This record gives sequence, C-alpha cells and structure tokens, in this order.
Amino acid sequence: MVLAVAAMVQGAALLLTFSKGSLLLALPAMALVIGWLGWRYLRQSGRSPRILIGLAAAALVAGIAIAPFLGAERFQRLFDFSGGTGFLRLQLWQSAWQMAIDHPVTGVGPDQFLYHYRSDYLLPAAWQEPNLNHPHNLVLDWWTRLGLPGLLLGMWWLGGGTVRLLRRSWREAGSALTIGLAAAAVAALAHGLIDVSYALPDLMVIWFVLLVVDEV
Repeated sequence: MVLAVAAMVQGAALLLTFSKGSLLLALPAMALVIGWLGWRYLRQSGRSPRILIGLAAAALVAGIAIAPFLGAERFQRLFDFSGGTGFLRLQLWQSAWQMAIDHPVTGVGPDQFLYHYRSDYLLPAAWQEPNLNHPHNLVLDWWTRLGLPGLLLGMWWLGGGTVRLLRRSWREAGSALTIGLAAAAVAALAHGLIDVSYALPDLMVIWFVLLVVDEV
C-alpha cells in the first residue's frame, strides 16, 4: 500500500511537470519495458498478471487526467519547429554538433559547454537562450564534454549497462527489481534524447544505483 501511494504521488508530480521528454518519451519507454518483461516474469513465476493490469489502468487514468492540459500552449506547439522550444532545441543541436566537430577528440572539457556555446556557437536565431549549459542530448553531451573517447566510454557505461539489465531480465526471467531497474534505465536513455540525463550530480548517483545495485 505504501509503495502504491508513493508511486501515485510521484506519478502525479511527474505529470504536473509537463515535461515533454518525460511524458512523451520516458514514460512510454518505461511502460513498454515493464509490460514486456513484467508479463514474462509473472507467467514464468506462476503469478497473476493483475498487477500489470492495475498499472495499465493507472496509466489510463493518468492519461485521462492530463488530457485537459493538452490544450496548453506547451503541447499545442509540440511539433511547431518554427518557434518556441522546438525551434530553439534544433538551433541548440546544430550548435552542439558544430562544437563536437570542432573538438572531436578532446571535447571542450567537463562543464565547459556553456562558456563555449554562448561565446562562439550561439546561433543568432537562438539569442533568447544564451545560458544553456548542456546540449539537451545525451550523445552530444558526452561528445562535447569529453570528446570521442568520452562518448565511447559513456555509451559503454550507460548503453552497455542497460543492455545487460535487459538481457538478464529476459534470459534469466529476471526479478521484479531487475525489471524495474531496466525500465528506469531505458526511460532515462529515452529522456536523454532531448534533455539532460546524466551530467548532473544527482543523475550520476541514480545511474550508479541503476547499474550497480543489481550486482550487490
């Protein structure tokens, strides 16, 4: 009961952030992993799939609850790349790509993206947001910070760890903990396609817990 209440509170808080990366990428990715691996786990352990049905019902209720807010400007302009956050994100990615191409091997250094971005790479059309300290993309973030060696290390650490969790959950029928860790890791990677998902102290700790706790 306590875990269910905690999940509902956290879910409500997440919905109220109106984070497009979380709502449109992370949550669906997490739901797919939980549904896919959870169903197999429950079948192999001889348990009832009622918990998955309950989660699906909760997701449906959450979707209905957030539906009235889809008329908000933040969602109305979701696919409008001529202005707003979508336009600025494209400009930012273009700048970050150029930064990575200019510094392919060593990057610009840890926590140096902001200073290089607003000094040398800020496009005139994106003048409204000069103080961005990361490129809002996991691949570009690792590449611009640490160069290609750092990018390869990051993909091995995050991507390889996530694949290991998925493989363990599938081949060994996993456990509820392993499936939860795998779902969280996949959700974080999905969110990292359009936002920060690693290079903050709290996120680094979370990734360490996700990829290591199952080994303990």
